Amino acid sequence: MSRPTYVALSRELLSVRNRLDDLAAEYASLDEDTGKILKSYADKLHEHSEWALSREGLDPLTKAQGRVLAFIRRFMADKGMPPTRVEIANGLGFTSANAAQAHLEVLARKRIITLIPGTARGLKLEKRGVP
Repeated sequence: MSRPTYVALSRELLSVRNRLDDLAAEYASLDEDTGKILKSYADKLHEHSEWALSREGLDPLTKAQGRVLAFIRRFMADKGMPPTRVEIANGLGFTSANAAQAHLEVLARKRIITLIPGTARGLKLEKRGVP
């Protein structure tokens, strides 16, 4: 498997892990056993993707950064344009757009996205951020 494909797959695993984590929390209130099973799957995926990214010399994403990236991808797929900082904050339950901005800046430092100054929807997914 080529390195870009391997990295993209590892990033996608992180995204799936974050979605599983969200589902585990959701189902834990309805059915404790299902919540535990989903959580264990999420943890296994997280361990593998963290190992794979570190093996390639890349900084793995934190759970929160993975959630932000997954939100951006979903938003862009649904709406055809990047979300604003306010839309990210509202969509992920952050208390302010500044929290979203802080995550975006970290994703930009990790070269997952590029921030375009002076525009409300000024972000672009880089190849490393696109599965």
